[in-house]
Amino acid sequence: MALLKKLLLWSITGPLLLWAALMLHVIYHHGFTEPAGLSAPQWPDHIKPDMKEAMIANRKYIIDDLKAVMSGILRPAKFISTRVTADFIWEDPLERFDGASDVGAFLGMCQYLDGATFKVHHEVHSAHEILLDWEIAFGFKGLSHIPWLRVNIPMRTHLLLEPAEKPGSSERLFKLYEEWGGNVLLTEKSLPMPPYLGLIHQSLRRFTGSLVLWPAKKGLL
Repeated sequence: MALLKKLLLWSITGPLLLWAALMLHVIYHHGFTEPAGLSAPQWPDHIKPDMKEAMIANRKYIIDDLKAVMSGILRPAKFISTRVTADFIWEDPLERFDGASDVGAFLGMCQYLDGATFKVHHEVHSAHEILLDWEIAFGFKGLSHIPWLRVNIPMRTHLLLEPAEKPGSSERLFKLYEEWGGNVLLTEKSLPMPPYLGLIHQSLRRFTGSLVLWPAKKGLL
């Protein structure tokens, strides 16, 4: 009987301890590691300066809509229908959402945020990417008057873009990923040693994303 109780205890505490260790690794990596420098813009030679300027000017509306949807001003359905592809991916150090439908459900939770602000330090444009080096701060509705509950996250947000379908039309996002603290996401590529640890972090983000979406998909939020 004592052995059964011990096995039951470890079946519960073991996964929790493993999860805690992985979260501490994420916190240390993104909160206490010195980030690398910003990448330089990458443009192919065939894109002329006037075309580059027009593309960058048109991308302002994508960035403005991103800020609006994260602030709870723009409806997620509108953002999804006009700015992203059907297989759009949103990923941060804690969670990952695959597909426009799941991302839309996640963005719907922004309605519970309050007073979102965006302080842009650098905005780097390449042929198929926008890199935003910025700080995002927000509070929670009904609790925004409590200073210590206000969240401020410095990050580098990568917006990966599909080319416009025709000249003059807008590019669409097919992936967005956030590097909190300016540090790269823990993946199989960025963390090759010890073996499989980066892959475990990637799988954990997908699992966490599914947990975060569960209440929204059940209509509880």
